[in-house]
Amino acid sequence: MLSINNTFEFLINSMIMISIQHTFHIKASINTVYDALTTIDGLSEWWTRDTIGNCEIGDSIYFTFGQHATFEFQVAQLDSNKSVNWKFVDGYSDWANTFVSFVLSENEGMTQLEFVHEEFQEDYEGYGNINFSWAGYLSSLRAYCENGEGSPFSN
Repeated sequence: MLSINNTFEFLINSMIMISIQHTFHIKASINTVYDALTTIDGLSEWWTRDTIGNCEIGDSIYFTFGQHATFEFQVAQLDSNKSVNWKFVDGYSDWANTFVSFVLSENEGMTQLEFVHEEFQEDYEGYGNINFSWAGYLSSLRAYCENGEGSPFSN
Protein backbone atom coordinates (compact mmCIF):
# COMPACT_ATOMS: atom_id res chain seq x y z
CA MET A 1 0.00 0.00 0.00
CA LEU A 2 1.28 3.48 -0.87
CA SER A 3 1.82 5.93 1.95
CA ILE A 4 0.49 9.49 1.69
CA ASN A 5 4.02 10.75 1.00
CA ASN A 6 4.57 8.21 -1.78
CA THR A 7 1.17 9.01 -3.29
CA PHE A 8 1.90 12.75 -3.21
CA GLU A 9 5.33 12.23 -4.81
CA PHE A 10 3.80 10.01 -7.50
CA LEU A 11 1.16 12.64 -8.33
CA ILE A 12 3.72 15.43 -8.60
CA ASN A 13 6.05 13.33 -10.75
CA SER A 14 3.23 12.19 -13.01
CA MET A 15 2.30 15.82 -13.77
CA ILE A 16 5.75 16.88 -14.96
CA MET A 17 5.61 17.87 -18.60
CA ILE A 18 8.48 18.26 -21.02
CA SER A 19 8.90 20.35 -24.15
CA ILE A 20 10.86 20.31 -27.38
CA GLN A 21 12.47 23.68 -28.06
CA HIS A 22 14.47 24.99 -31.00
CA THR A 23 15.57 28.57 -31.66
CA PHE A 24 17.29 29.50 -34.91
CA HIS A 25 17.57 32.19 -37.58
CA ILE A 26 16.22 32.25 -41.12
CA LYS A 27 17.63 34.57 -43.79
CA ALA A 28 14.16 35.61 -44.99
CA SER A 29 11.58 38.20 -44.07
CA ILE A 30 9.17 37.60 -41.22
CA ASN A 31 6.34 37.74 -43.77
CA THR A 32 7.91 34.91 -45.79
CA VAL A 33 8.30 32.72 -42.70
CA TYR A 34 4.81 33.54 -41.42
CA ASP A 35 3.32 32.58 -44.80
CA ALA A 36 5.20 29.26 -44.71
CA LEU A 37 3.54 28.56 -41.33
CA THR A 38 0.03 29.79 -42.12
CA THR A 39 -0.82 28.55 -45.60
CA ILE A 40 -1.46 25.02 -46.81
CA ASP A 41 0.88 25.61 -49.76
CA GLY A 42 3.63 26.83 -47.43
CA LEU A 43 3.23 24.01 -44.90
CA SER A 44 3.28 21.38 -47.66
CA GLU A 45 6.63 22.69 -48.89
CA TRP A 46 8.53 22.01 -45.67
CA TRP A 47 6.67 19.51 -43.41
CA THR A 48 4.67 17.04 -45.49
CA ARG A 49 3.36 17.26 -49.02
CA ASP A 50 0.07 15.72 -47.88
CA THR A 51 -1.27 18.73 -45.96
CA ILE A 52 -4.94 19.73 -46.11
CA GLY A 53 -7.32 21.91 -44.15
CA ASN A 54 -7.66 25.58 -43.40
CA CYS A 55 -5.30 27.89 -41.55
CA GLU A 56 -7.67 30.27 -39.75
CA ILE A 57 -8.23 30.34 -35.98
CA GLY A 58 -10.41 27.40 -34.96
CA ASP A 59 -9.80 25.49 -38.19
CA SER A 60 -8.08 22.11 -38.42
CA ILE A 61 -5.00 21.26 -40.46
CA TYR A 62 -4.27 17.60 -41.29
CA PHE A 63 -0.69 16.48 -41.85
CA THR A 64 -0.35 12.98 -43.32
CA PHE A 65 2.93 11.06 -43.33
CA GLY A 66 2.16 8.18 -45.69
CA GLN A 67 0.74 5.22 -43.82
CA HIS A 68 2.71 6.14 -40.70
CA ALA A 69 0.40 8.78 -39.24
CA THR A 70 -2.03 11.61 -39.81
CA PHE A 71 -1.91 14.44 -37.29
CA GLU A 72 -4.76 16.89 -36.79
CA PHE A 73 -3.93 20.25 -35.28
CA GLN A 74 -6.38 23.06 -34.55
CA VAL A 75 -5.17 26.59 -35.21
CA ALA A 76 -5.42 28.04 -31.70
CA GLN A 77 -3.93 31.48 -32.19
CA LEU A 78 -2.48 33.66 -34.94
CA ASP A 79 -0.75 37.00 -34.46
CA SER A 80 0.22 38.25 -37.91
CA ASN A 81 3.98 38.04 -38.51
CA LYS A 82 4.54 37.36 -34.79
CA SER A 83 3.26 33.96 -33.72
CA VAL A 84 1.38 30.80 -34.70
CA ASN A 85 -0.05 28.37 -32.15
CA TRP A 86 -1.59 24.97 -32.78
CA LYS A 87 -3.36 22.56 -30.44
CA PHE A 88 -2.96 18.84 -31.14
CA VAL A 89 -6.36 17.23 -31.71
CA ASP A 90 -5.89 13.70 -33.04
CA GLY A 91 -3.57 11.18 -34.59
CA TYR A 92 -1.18 9.89 -31.95
CA SER A 93 -2.22 9.30 -28.35
CA ASP A 94 1.16 10.31 -26.89
CA TRP A 95 0.67 13.78 -28.39
CA ALA A 96 -2.69 14.33 -26.64
CA ASN A 97 -2.94 17.74 -25.01
CA THR A 98 0.25 19.02 -26.63
CA PHE A 99 0.70 22.40 -28.26
CA VAL A 100 3.02 23.72 -30.98
CA SER A 101 4.08 27.34 -31.14
CA PHE A 102 6.20 29.35 -33.54
CA VAL A 103 7.26 32.81 -32.34
CA LEU A 104 8.86 35.13 -34.87
CA SER A 105 10.99 38.23 -34.35
CA GLU A 106 13.48 40.23 -36.36
CA ASN A 107 17.11 39.89 -35.34
CA GLU A 108 19.99 41.48 -37.25
CA GLY A 109 18.13 41.46 -40.55
CA MET A 110 17.00 37.85 -40.21
CA THR A 111 13.92 36.19 -38.77
CA GLN A 112 14.46 34.50 -35.43
CA LEU A 113 12.12 31.56 -34.94
CA GLU A 114 11.44 30.15 -31.49
CA PHE A 115 9.75 26.77 -31.79
CA VAL A 116 8.16 24.85 -28.91
CA HIS A 117 6.20 21.59 -28.89
CA GLU A 118 5.08 21.36 -25.30
CA GLU A 119 3.16 19.40 -22.71
CA PHE A 120 4.56 15.93 -23.37
CA GLN A 121 4.38 13.53 -20.45
CA GLU A 122 7.82 13.12 -18.91
CA ASP A 123 7.89 9.39 -19.69
CA TYR A 124 7.14 9.82 -23.41
CA GLU A 125 9.34 7.17 -25.04
CA GLY A 126 9.34 8.81 -28.48
CA TYR A 127 10.65 12.16 -27.22
CA GLY A 128 14.14 11.79 -28.72
CA ASN A 129 12.81 10.66 -32.10
CA ILE A 130 10.26 13.48 -32.29
CA ASN A 131 12.85 16.05 -31.21
CA PHE A 132 15.19 14.81 -33.95
CA SER A 133 12.38 14.83 -36.52
CA TRP A 134 11.33 18.37 -35.63
CA ALA A 135 14.93 19.53 -36.05
CA GLY A 136 14.99 18.08 -39.56
CA TYR A 137 11.66 19.60 -40.56
CA LEU A 138 12.61 22.97 -39.09
CA SER A 139 15.78 22.85 -41.23
CA SER A 140 13.45 22.15 -44.14
CA LEU A 141 11.42 25.24 -43.18
CA ARG A 142 14.60 27.32 -43.18
CA ALA A 143 15.65 26.01 -46.61
CA TYR A 144 12.19 26.63 -48.04
CA CYS A 145 12.09 30.21 -46.76
CA GLU A 146 15.65 31.00 -47.81
CA ASN A 147 15.78 29.42 -51.27
CA GLY A 148 12.34 28.00 -52.09
CA GLU A 149 13.34 24.35 -51.66
CA GLY A 150 12.29 22.52 -48.53
CA SER A 151 12.54 18.81 -47.82
CA PRO A 152 9.04 17.79 -46.77
CA PHE A 153 7.97 14.23 -46.13
CA SER A 154 6.69 12.61 -49.31
CA ASN A 155 5.77 9.06 -50.21
